[in-house]
Amino acid sequence: MSLQSVMQQFRIEVQGLRPAANEEDLARLRRSCGPLPEQVVTLYQDHDGSDRYLAIPRKTLPLRLMPIAEVLKTRGERGLLTMVIRMGTARQWGYWHG
Repeated sequence: MSLQSVMQQFRIEVQGLRPAANEEDLARLRRSCGPLPEQVVTLYQDHDGSDRYLAIPRKTLPLRLMPIAEVLKTRGERGLLTMVIRMGTARQWGYWHG
């Protein structure tokens, strides 16, 4: 069974999927994350993730594809946190006096 056929069935059964990502957003994701697996691109071409955990009638799936905007924001926040941790470590060891 192809990923496309699985996604078609998924769309029928799952509620809460966002519209497909556009090529500009996919390009931004590639610039931020590097090369993307073909299957990930296919998923984003089908839908740009979901804002919450996905729901199948009477069930909630414990996973979701993050919207590209959320991925980019999260990567930015993680980068800032990493910088703060490094500055704190440098200050602790006397290498930074900012």
